[in-house]
Amino acid sequence: MDSLTQFFNNYSFSWSQALIVGAVIVGVLLIRALPKAMAAGVPFISAESIAKRLANGEEIVIIDVNSPASFAQGHIPGAINIPLDQVPGRLGSLPAEEFDALSDTQVVLTCDSGSRGMAAARFFKGKGFLRTCTVAGGNRIWRKAGLPWEGTDTGTQAQG
Repeated sequence: MDSLTQFFNNYSFSWSQALIVGAVIVGVLLIRALPKAMAAGVPFISAESIAKRLANGEEIVIIDVNSPASFAQGHIPGAINIPLDQVPGRLGSLPAEEFDALSDTQVVLTCDSGSRGMAAARFFKGKGFLRTCTVAGGNRIWRKAGLPWEGTDTGTQAQG
């Protein structure tokens, strides 16, 4: 403890310098903690793992929450397009028997980068879809891995 006191006695900091250093430290801690807090309760799954499970014939429902224009440019084969702003309404309009059947199925949410997919996955989890996850890194990572892709865009994924 004496060495810490001696350090501060040897180096004088102004209050403004101390506040700036403190703000930077808090900012770094928040940036590191934010993705974990956003993902609370929703696991990530790698693109490679999904592709392997699909190739093995596992029943997986992939929902792409990009805009229809982005979805038309490209998506994971077999994915269903439900834009993020339509997720609550579409999920709420499912007949009870379809809702129950889907709630026991592995549901994978995706988008271009993963952020909207995470928001949709949290919504699905909150509605009782316990087998819900999101593609780590979204469609960009899927494409970067060279996995199967459908659509008109052979270049980079469009924003949407």
